Amino acid sequence: MARPHCPGPSAQQVIAAAIATSSLEAAQVRSWRRRLAWSGLLPALSTGVVRTVGSGALMDIYPDRADRLDLRNSLALRWEIRATWDLARLVFDSRELRISHQAAKLVAERRRMIERVASLYFERCRHLAAGDADGDGSRALRVQELTAILDALTGGLVSLETRR
Repeated sequence: MARPHCPGPSAQQVIAAAIATSSLEAAQVRSWRRRLAWSGLLPALSTGVVRTVGSGALMDIYPDRADRLDLRNSLALRWEIRATWDLARLVFDSRELRISHQAAKLVAERRRMIERVASLYFERCRHLAAGDADGDGSRALRVQELTAILDALTGGLVSLETRR
């Protein structure tokens, strides 16, 4: 028995394009985890400026010479830069839990995307294989609708590959 052929890209190509278009790649989670691991080595930097203004008066009283009054003003600026490392983050960072939660949500969303795209793709293939048996154009219209949805999910791959 001959395998039915669906014109245009394969189901795997359509699914891969949909995943890439929706940014649901597994590499994204690996990137988050890698950056979090390296972030434990980076210090937290803080800076500051301390400005001190002062004034004083000094009076020297001498019995054998003239009294002397000395007025002094001072202005001091101190710049501070601090680097602190939280080495405990190298062992465990509480943000790991958030990344794991987001990764689980991403996997579930990816699974839903794959199921939806596969369902739409094979429905489109069935309609193409059946042709317009009803004669009212409803199948052709449904094929156009499914093609438009798949194009929106894949960045236009279905129409592009079908035209080739």
